[in-house]
Amino acid sequence: MTTISSFSTLRKVHLLKEKEKERGGQNNYPYKFIEITPPPKNLGTRCFPSNLPCGESVTIEGQAYTISDVTHRYQLRKGKYEQA
Repeated sequence: MTTISSFSTLRKVHLLKEKEKERGGQNNYPYKFIEITPPPKNLGTRCFPSNLPCGESVTIEGQAYTISDVTHRYQLRKGKYEQA
């Protein structure tokens, strides 16, 4: 029983990797950037990889910023949660 479960898990991972290859291997998602120093300033929406961690340094319009917080928002669509 464990072997069947492991096989199905490996198959799912393999299928997900195939889908990722079809999309070009990149999972870029739109992020809304806000500079939090007073007064808060909206820096716009930019696409970055989905695994963007806190502490990462990014350059927006020639100026370097350090990410202090990442919040992911999800929305229920057709019975599944999808990133909004």
